[in-house]
Amino acid sequence: MSVVILFKPMRKGLSTLFLICVIILAGTLAVYAEENQGLTVYNTRFITNNKDATFIEGDVPVANGQTIVLKAGFHVIAEKQMPNTGKASSFRIKVPEESIRDNNVSVFYASERKGGISQSKPVRVEVEYIERQKQKITTDDNVFSMTYPGLDTSIKAKATSGEKLIYTSSNPDVVEVDQKGNLKAKSGGNAEISVRQIGSSAYEEAEKTVKVSVEEIDAYTVTFHSSDDENATVKQIIEMDSPGELQACSFENGDHKFLGWATEDGGLREFRDSESVTNLAEKGENADLYAVWTGDGAVAAVAWAIDIAADDSFAYGAKPAANAIGCYFCGTNCGPVKYNKPKGYEKTYVCLTFVAAAYAHGAEDPEVYYACSNGKMPLYENNNNFSRFSCWSKVGQCSNLSIDDLEPGDVVIQWSDRNDNSGHTWMYAGNGQIVESTGGGWGANSIALKDGAAGRLASYGRSGRNYVMRYVGANAQN
Repeated sequence: MSVVILFKPMRKGLSTLFLICVIILAGTLAVYAEENQGLTVYNTRFITNNKDATFIEGDVPVANGQTIVLKAGFHVIAEKQMPNTGKASSFRIKVPEESIRDNNVSVFYASERKGGISQSKPVRVEVEYIERQKQKITTDDNVFSMTYPGLDTSIKAKATSGEKLIYTSSNPDVVEVDQKGNLKAKSGGNAEISVRQIGSSAYEEAEKTVKVSVEEIDAYTVTFHSSDDENATVKQIIEMDSPGELQACSFENGDHKFLGWATEDGGLREFRDSESVTNLAEKGENADLYAVWTGDGAVAAVAWAIDIAADDSFAYGAKPAANAIGCYFCGTNCGPVKYNKPKGYEKTYVCLTFVAAAYAHGAEDPEVYYACSNGKMPLYENNNNFSRFSCWSKVGQCSNLSIDDLEPGDVVIQWSDRNDNSGHTWMYAGNGQIVESTGGGWGANSIALKDGAAGRLASYGRSGRNYVMRYVGANAQN
């Protein structure tokens, strides 16, 4: 290895004498270093807040609790205790700043010691002094205008050194900046963003200032979440107190169809694509909307069921044959004659529950569906009726089941003596939740997601007639 000497001119006589001594000592220790087979030492200058700092690095073939001793001449300037692992290990020793100032002469030697006994001969260390160069910071713009609330933006900056930049806001209450240069408005006002490179052994420090003005507007933010593995987000700014159209969904999720937006992840759909909304949040606040996709389970199935009811993509009218897959689409209390209800009646929550139940069990495109039907279909207590149609299977009586026996999409039936028809129905959504009507409503708008599935099932179990059914028809996965 080689030696470097950091110095500035000293008095001539002393300087010459000192250099002669150092050279003689260096030559002697160089012989020892060549014979040393254990310690390996090298040097690198790192970027630190203390730009004059130097780190001596090295390796030992076996770390056994020894101390790495760093000397300048005969004076110990730093030490490093090694672990006792019995394995090869690396070390790093920070050289004190005063040992490498320009007005000192510093020659470094490293060796191992343990219990006061040297484990290796000294190794000479080269520390190369490099005069730092100037660097320059450039940005894509020197002035940024933003709104609050508003969309985030970013400063595109780089240093000619290629080293990492540090960003600081003079007024984080107005605009925040992260260490990638991303700007987020917090309120109206002005701020300056410092873009700084702290310098290194090769480059001097550099700094540039960017001005940011933020205008406060009467609006709120909507954050759209993709609700998939990508977990992507998109933001939209909507003015207060006036209808604003939700921007169209820009996410893609494989073969799954986008159904709309929920106000909580995994919740029921509350808004359709591009729907007009007003004041989803307070001024300056944020409203989160989560994408609902086909294939997302029971709660997504409800949105899917409402859509197919709205676009008439279901079997409606004639009662199917006894061996058909599925049953025709009708409303509640069909009666012995009125099985073909007027158009629009199919949009009650009971019918939608059964359509959704088919979907929730994997049938994204079942052929026909069932709600109730003129005394011959599975909604009746007679178990023989279940065997006549392959679309539904009876899981069992509520009194004999626990919530662990249910799967998302299972439908719970309350027996009713009225007109030999079913009473109330609800669908298990998983995670201890159910889907049913709320507030005594019958239409699609009355559908709600509720907690307390286990308690509701136990309540239904008080009657021996109440039971649970499961879709097993076309494309069912279970």
